[in-house]
Amino acid sequence: APEAIEQTIELLGRITFDLGELKYEYPDEPVPPGWNDQDYLEDRTWFHANMKYPDGIPQKVDRQIREELEFYRRHSYPRYFLTLYDIVRDVNKFSNNVMSRHLLLELAGRTGEAPASPERANAALRSWLAAQGLQLPGLVVENGAGLSRSERVSAAGLAQVLVHAAASPVAEQLRTSLPLVGVDGTMKQRMAGERIAGRAWIKTGSIAEVRTIAGYVDSASGRRHAIVLFYNGPRVDAAPALQEDFLRWVYANG
Repeated sequence: APEAIEQTIELLGRITFDLGELKYEYPDEPVPPGWNDQDYLEDRTWFHANMKYPDGIPQKVDRQIREELEFYRRHSYPRYFLTLYDIVRDVNKFSNNVMSRHLLLELAGRTGEAPASPERANAALRSWLAAQGLQLPGLVVENGAGLSRSERVSAAGLAQVLVHAAASPVAEQLRTSLPLVGVDGTMKQRMAGERIAGRAWIKTGSIAEVRTIAGYVDSASGRRHAIVLFYNGPRVDAAPALQEDFLRWVYANG
């Protein structure tokens, strides 16, 4: 009907929307009532920093934290980093291989080049390792999830990364993202009720004829140890007992 056409034209004349007005906005990240994203991120950051440095946060670390938190505020990044912690925690607690691969590709995305690819992510990872002074000459990263016969890392190389991470500003967040022996994640049903339960944070890994563990153990002496154990061979049914005997030994003698 002519009237309908006229009304449609009139309505369209009122619309001022332009596709150029569209922009991406990161989704909300749930935080406790009474908090905003930035304040909650800062609170959690300083909480863990004080736990790591009970005798006082070193001046260099304090300055780095303040600079990074201000950068996040200026660029509206706090929700991203709150989400990132949740993702890392889920990946480590439950060996989420799909999300692990996504994290690898995120490294590529942060370089500013598109599209993200395992090759670009691998280059970004190696650049970061070099900047940290970490030497892993035998490292091979293919898909980021470990579900590959081509991927390689030595026990010594992984232990080197764990020791380095233990001295970083995010050490507490990384350690607590790992499965807690006898309590949660992939270690919930293992060694529950033993003295080591609740005192070791262990990431597990497995493919056919391979079983691995890596993480941290707080021994009976009060010292914290970075541990790595790789088992490669046909008798993987014996690997869990071997791993648990090793963890008991570190706890008792470390």
